[in-house]
Amino acid sequence: MPTDTVADRGFLLAEEEALKAKLSKIYVSDPNAASKNRRVQVRWGYPEAEVNRQYPFISLDLIDIEFAADRAHSAEVFGVDYWPSEYATFAEYAEAYGIDMTTATIPQATMWHPYNLHFQVSTHARSARHDLELTRILLSTAFTPHRWGWLYVPADKSNRWLDLVDWSTANYNEGAGDSQNRIFRKIYHIVVSAHLPPENPFVFTQVLKVHGLIKGIPGNEEMGDWDHEAPAP
Repeated sequence: MPTDTVADRGFLLAEEEALKAKLSKIYVSDPNAASKNRRVQVRWGYPEAEVNRQYPFISLDLIDIEFAADRAHSAEVFGVDYWPSEYATFAEYAEAYGIDMTTATIPQATMWHPYNLHFQVSTHARSARHDLELTRILLSTAFTPHRWGWLYVPADKSNRWLDLVDWSTANYNEGAGDSQNRIFRKIYHIVVSAHLPPENPFVFTQVLKVHGLIKGIPGNEEMGDWDHEAPAP
């Protein structure tokens, strides 16, 4: 079993981890910091009241899983060289699951089912300036654009489609009485492409050599033979 250097593998887990890692690269301005920048914290779900929130921060939520009928194909078996959301090569998948690949083998699978993963990305800021900075970063860069966005998933080393569906303002007050604070919040609805294998892979042993005999009719006399070897991989 290889040492797993990826935090999460598998459908949903790999995509969630990749999205969190991508958004964790966002910084906003902070004149009081030595670097003049402050890293934006990213967490799953809205933090509980007892958690010490550090503003600004981003909360992530999975809100829907949609079968992508527009990207679906008819059922067919095809050759595979990786496994979605798990491993970048089939050799790594085989080692992890104890599949013998020492002989000439051909891994195949039923056509993977396509899905769209819908995430809600919410930014929370106490400063109107930070709210505007986060809006600018998310809308005008490769983080969550309306078109041509991408998400790199380390588990299988693939690049997925990431598109912004819509966004809205949803400011709120935090606290009670005189201790209320205005929180500037933007909510972004994004979609990430994914594939889910409907079943485990098929592993076939390749035929390396075919030997044939030529016999006469009638009499069944052997008149010759021939060999055909599979081409080198």
